[in-house]
Amino acid sequence: MLVRSWAFTPTTGMYLMNSDLSFFARSFARVRDDLLALNSTIEALVSDPDVLLNDNLNYFYSEDLEQKLRHAARRAEILFELAGLPSRRKLLAKAIQKHEGSKKGLGETYFLQEEHAFVSPAQQSILDQVTAAMDVFSVSAQDSVWEYKRRRLEECLASLPHHVFKRGLEPTSEREVQELLDELLGVLFVDYLPEGKINIAGAYQNWKPDGGIRSIKTLVELKFVATERELARAAEGIAADVGGYRGSGDWTSFISVFYMTGAYTTAARLNEELSRFKAEGWIGIAVVGRGRTEKREKTTAKKTTANTKKKKK
Repeated sequence: MLVRSWAFTPTTGMYLMNSDLSFFARSFARVRDDLLALNSTIEALVSDPDVLLNDNLNYFYSEDLEQKLRHAARRAEILFELAGLPSRRKLLAKAIQKHEGSKKGLGETYFLQEEHAFVSPAQQSILDQVTAAMDVFSVSAQDSVWEYKRRRLEECLASLPHHVFKRGLEPTSEREVQELLDELLGVLFVDYLPEGKINIAGAYQNWKPDGGIRSIKTLVELKFVATERELARAAEGIAADVGGYRGSGDWTSFISVFYMTGAYTTAARLNEELSRFKAEGWIGIAVVGRGRTEKREKTTAKKTTANTKKKKK
């Protein structure tokens, strides 16, 4: 029997399973390690002849360092959001804003006499917030790794509308939602493979899923449904996917996600449809979030123009 262990984290104000705590601890540890690895980038500035021609030898700027720090900060912000640490995210955003307004921006480094070394203020600020988060979540795992990862995946997929809303997005296509999903899953799972990185060979054609997590052999198929009429087309797509992925030895678990701009169906009805397809190993997740269709807007615009002409007559 699987025994789950729960712990209360005062910082987040939530009861979390110990595997949740361990998972986030490892995720933040990866960001920390990447930040520490930037020390070599900082040290390389000293030997760069272009940098040494700087008007102030105590301060240097590196565009490469700035880009890497922005990427690390972005990963940390997403983890703070997923882990329920909004205050940490706000502190980090405030620190980044402060460094961007400094003399040479986010990529600034300077020579610290006490340490006899070059340091990056922005790197240290991000590192401080990430290290603090690690302390919150540092506990060993008790759960099955597969079960935990699968649960985190399903939770992330179910919360897609929230992340769309938080970013002020209003998607008009599957591609826009897919890009956000790739970003979220890429942070949560180190072995996440986005669209184009997976190829399932068939007798007559190769199949390219929208994404997958290799360690739990799970593929994700996303469908953007902007009108009730599009449900049939999305269902046809899933039916084709079920047939195409059947028999794959590398992938044994599948999740179909319907991102809808209205409550056109339910998860229960979607799973009924999957059962009708005899889709073994598949589950369906149906969510409703912000979005629109350009076609609908054009139709509305035409009607408005026509009504305006009638009024003029």
